[in-house]
Amino acid sequence: MQALILAGGRGERLKPLTNNRPKPMIELFGKPILYYQISNLKKQGIQDIVLSVGYLWKSVFYRFMNGSHLDVRIRYSVENEPLGTGGAIAAASSLLNGDSIVLNGDILGDFDFSKPSNGSILLRTVAVGNADRYGTVTSDPDGNITCFEEKKIGMGPKDINAGCYTLPLKFMRSIPRGVKLSLETDIFQNKTIDLPKMVSIKHNGFWMDIGTIEDYEKAKAEMHPNLKKFLVS
Repeated sequence: MQALILAGGRGERLKPLTNNRPKPMIELFGKPILYYQISNLKKQGIQDIVLSVGYLWKSVFYRFMNGSHLDVRIRYSVENEPLGTGGAIAAASSLLNGDSIVLNGDILGDFDFSKPSNGSILLRTVAVGNADRYGTVTSDPDGNITCFEEKKIGMGPKDINAGCYTLPLKFMRSIPRGVKLSLETDIFQNKTIDLPKMVSIKHNGFWMDIGTIEDYEKAKAEMHPNLKKFLVS
């Protein structure tokens, strides 16, 4: 199994923390978010990792290089212009050789990556009390996703997209290359390309989105006891 981390975001809602670094390089307790994500992947035996980078990407490269110091293999898919989450996956798919874990670069969760996709899109979901900021997911009793809606006001408590997927290689390579596309809005919600079956994997463990200054301050206050879940001893 390989992994792709979408690490090219500018992090507009995290300014001024992102004035001189991309969003996934914001530090928590002395280490960037990306470090914890890579460590959690390695902990579960995933050591072949592609970083999709763009904004100030050299700060990522000079911190992680080829990953040898972390005992992983890291390669880079560099965007010269922002392509959105869908476009970034399409661009990076040439570096992948099979179904892969795909992570948004601003989330942390003690996800289980072991379940195979079997040709389906596996989308991790978490339950939140107020889903206004997130993509909401509705699924049937068997976990098959029947509706995906991106960021609508007044949603209340719902299951949301946790920003962690297992994606089939065939699907990733079916996304048009060189086109700016949102995985969430254009593909999952508006279905601009044919989709395989989408399955919700409900995550009941630790999860945190670090997309705003308020989220970052909350992470600093609440995350420290959970750090051990991400670190390889």
